[in-house]
Amino acid sequence: VFGYAHGSVSFVQVVKAAEPVFAAVLSQCVYHKPISRQKWFCLPIIIGGVILASVVEVNFSWTALASACLSNLIAAVRGNETKR
Repeated sequence: VFGYAHGSVSFVQVVKAAEPVFAAVLSQCVYHKPISRQKWFCLPIIIGGVILASVVEVNFSWTALASACLSNLIAAVRGNETKR
């Protein structure tokens, strides 16, 4: 919600599309759950798409980026906790 107040809706949604990356890294590093090789091979595609979409965004805001990343982190924690 905070990201929408400081940046465009499209930019925040693009950054939030990287949530699977946050979930995979958090699962591997914090929860010590192995991630399959297939999932690791999919992550660069997601990251590349987010980068390409973010590069052309005119209304870039660091606050919107930080807010969307924090939202991704919280969603990743929630997802990993519900899998416990």
